[in-house]
Amino acid sequence: MHCRGPVHRCGKTNVDRETLNKPTRTKATRLTAELQNAFAERVLAALLPMGPVESRIIFGRHGIYLDDVMFAWTLTDGVLWLKADDLNRELYLDGGARAFTYKRQGKAIAMSYHSVPDVIWTDRAELISWAESAFAAAKRNKQKQR
Repeated sequence: MHCRGPVHRCGKTNVDRETLNKPTRTKATRLTAELQNAFAERVLAALLPMGPVESRIIFGRHGIYLDDVMFAWTLTDGVLWLKADDLNRELYLDGGARAFTYKRQGKAIAMSYHSVPDVIWTDRAELISWAESAFAAAKRNKQKQR
């Protein structure tokens, strides 16, 4: 059976490893669809110790889920964004994360997601800790919506 896409089921990749291992990119940089998929696969592999994490395409981006709860997402900028709330926001900000914002009608709109800085990517235990915090925030948010 012929494998397609950037990451094959057999583990072989069509993407340059150096490109894949760059955890963040500047906001102006946009990843190709192939690199977006490869980055999402890298995120899933890194977060596997949490359990059966999965990626789902939502609004053309990769939502990262555990137990049907979306707690993170990847965008075309090659950044992993984690769910934040009042209980974990300071953890992220103290660790060097930046809040996700976008502009609407000239005004900056902040969302409840924060970036994962390079230093966190280099420490898998810390990355898992941050992701677990995001998962807890997403579950709290889901409970509030009920």
